Amino acid sequence: MDITSDTTANREIDDEQLVCQIQEGKGELFNIIADRYFSVIKAKAFALSITDTEDSIQEGLMGLWSAVQTYDFTKNIKFRTYAFRCIENAILSGIKRIMGKKQIPKENIVYLDGNNTHCIQDTLPSPEESIIQQEDYLCMVEKIKCVLSQKELCVLSYYLAGNSYQQIAHIMNCDKKAVDNAIQRIRKKLKK
Repeated sequence: MDITSDTTANREIDDEQLVCQIQEGKGELFNIIADRYFSVIKAKAFALSITDTEDSIQEGLMGLWSAVQTYDFTKNIKFRTYAFRCIENAILSGIKRIMGKKQIPKENIVYLDGNNTHCIQDTLPSPEESIIQQEDYLCMVEKIKCVLSQKELCVLSYYLAGNSYQQIAHIMNCDKKAVDNAIQRIRKKLKK
């Protein structure tokens, strides 16, 4: 079905069909998809942006364009899901570019499992990888909540926020040794 001229059909056609026609060379149809996703882009730009929202909206539109161009119909992912991730990644990339990347020296990174052989990746994952990582992350958070006590959860959150043992002890009104003991218990519990 060719939808370039029929505006009624434009509203009824699904995103995947639109994307297919755009990928086949009908770039003028991008405006239809952009109209459908503009409120999402605007909301994400407003929620994520710490600088100029207009710049973030532009980044989001470029993310949508990228999603349209790279969407793979053979994957079992709805275009909407893929587009949301591309839009968010584009906005976040734009913010990083504006703010400048703050590099943490590798020697300052502390791994909870005591293993410092992990690779640090400086690139954003693909939308599919992001969805999988998000699901893995949520499972991991649930496991952590089940395994750790409330006090250990507090210590862990302060620790992961970059606070020193001394700072955590001051915040939680306890001594430094109690914080150290809590971190050791957390490491043991999370290794299981």
